[in-house]
Formats: sequence, structure tokens, C-alpha cells
Amino acid sequence: TDPRYANVLRLENCTNLVLEDFTAGHTDGMGECSGGVISLNGCQQANLDSLGLYGCGIVGLTTDLCSDVFLTNSDIYDCSSAAVVSYTSKCITVSNCRIYDIGDDQYGGWAFFELTNTSGFIAEKCELSTSNLNNILYASNGDAELRNNLFVGNRIKQCAFSLTGPGLVLDDNKFDGNT
Repeated sequence: TDPRYANVLRLENCTNLVLEDFTAGHTDGMGECSGGVISLNGCQQANLDSLGLYGCGIVGLTTDLCSDVFLTNSDIYDCSSAAVVSYTSKCITVSNCRIYDIGDDQYGGWAFFELTNTSGFIAEKCELSTSNLNNILYASNGDAELRNNLFVGNRIKQCAFSLTGPGLVLDDNKFDGNT
């Protein structure tokens, strides 16, 4: 989509939302890209399956004031800032996804997952690779579980996990070739 400063798809106040089997991103072109790919605001019970979310969208999926959002079997790639950003949301699950090439080579991105006032975030059975980021996870006043993920070939500039709040569960994740 064009213009590059807008979200590709923004949905507000939806219930029982299903998005499946498509690819979305911004067109190549002039000017700075500052829009995300999918932005959900005030949505409940959202199932996103078999999607391709790509840059230059700065963020693949953004949730704000959402609950029970499930992103499964999808690819998020070439986003300049983060794969998933969640504000004041609960029960956000990212499962069986491939997330790669987040952040640019020169400056890097922020994090695979950025959570603010979000509870019940789970990332499981994902492959997160070849990205240049400040953090793997950044959580402020939230909690997260990372289970059975593979982190391979990433460059992390600050710290792997930056968090304030209730806590982080790391269970059976594998790290290979990260710096």
C-alpha cells in the first residue's frame, strides 16, 4: 500500500476478527516509511493466520487496548523497528511464526517484541533470525513467556531482555550464532 507513513491495515473495535492467507506491506518508493503493517485498536478475539507482514512497515503487528489476539503460522520480515508491539493489551500469542530481517544493518531496530502495559504475552515455537536489534524483548509493566523458540544469527546491541514489571518466563528456547 501507499502512502508509506500510514498503516497498511488498521482495524478498530472489532470482535471475532479473522484475517488469513495474505501478504501485506508498503510499496517501494520515495520518502521515509513510518507506518506499520497491521494495527489493531480495541479488538477482541482476533485470529491472524498464514500472513506475510513485511517492511518497510516499521512494525509487523501492533495491538492497542486488545485482548485474545492470536498470530499463527505467519512470517514477519524486513520491518525497521519491531515485529510485534503491544500497548495496554492482554493475552497476545505469537505461535509458529518466522520472524527475520528486523532492523536495518546500520542502525538496527528496537526489539522483536515491545510490550507496554501488556499482560499474558506468549511467543512460542517461532524462529527469530538474521535481525539487528537493541533487544530481543522490551517489556515495560508487562509480562511475557518465550517458549520453544529458536533465536539464530541475530545481532543484539544493548541487552537481550529489558524489562520492568511482573516477569519473564524463558522455557526451552535455543540460541545459536547470536552476537
